[in-house]
Amino acid sequence: NEDHCHGRLVSGAAVVGEGNVCTCTACVDSWTGTHCEVCREVYDLSSGCRACGPGRYDYPACEVCGVDTPCSGNAVAAAVDVSGTGCLCTCKTRWGGPTCSVCAPTFAGQACEGCAPNHVAAGPDLCVECTSAVHCSGR
Repeated sequence: NEDHCHGRLVSGAAVVGEGNVCTCTACVDSWTGTHCEVCREVYDLSSGCRACGPGRYDYPACEVCGVDTPCSGNAVAAAVDVSGTGCLCTCKTRWGGPTCSVCAPTFAGQACEGCAPNHVAAGPDLCVECTSAVHCSGR
């Protein structure tokens, strides 16, 4: 009966008995285990296994939110958004886009190593737009 499943048996699912063991065939939310007793570490136990654990987003997939995934290895930080449905990447200086996978607007190149067209280097991590006022003495 459902008592073997800690009250977490999906409605209409069966409890199958074999020998001395009763097995729950389908558990609610993200519970697993023979008796629906396991909340895997990707989920939050305090939510009743109904939300992602720390550093994860997009329940029930609960993807990792990190500087490497999904932030392409080009982020200095990553954090789960307030809704828990996305990962916010804080890109390194030369990188941009939601997952830090494209060059920031003033940079170009396969590894964002150079300045974008019509921009010049003004420091190690700074490209500025060419203007007549700055680069042509206003002429």
